[in-house]
Amino acid sequence: MNDLLDTAVEAHGGLGRWSTVKAIDVDLSITGAVWYVKGRPNVLQNITMRVHTDEERVTTAFADKDMRTTFGPDRVVPGHRQGRKSSQEHAALRPPGE
Repeated sequence: MNDLLDTAVEAHGGLGRWSTVKAIDVDLSITGAVWYVKGRPNVLQNITMRVHTDEERVTTAFADKDMRTTFGPDRVVPGHRQGRKSSQEHAALRPPGE
């Protein structure tokens, strides 16, 4: 690690502590004019995201809907907050030739 990264990690508990973290939960709203232009104002307002630190996976739960999505390296899986999967599952978009 470089000096700045070493200093930041140590200031927040050290690498040993961070190695025990498996996921980070974040309550947030992602807003802005782009969502109005797309005709989807407030679509990402009051959401909870769980970002996994040991694998490429992000789960987004929507506070006002019985809906969540899980993004992984190979697919996006829509589902319900209680864990039931939706009838749809989408392969992740990959660049041509990959």
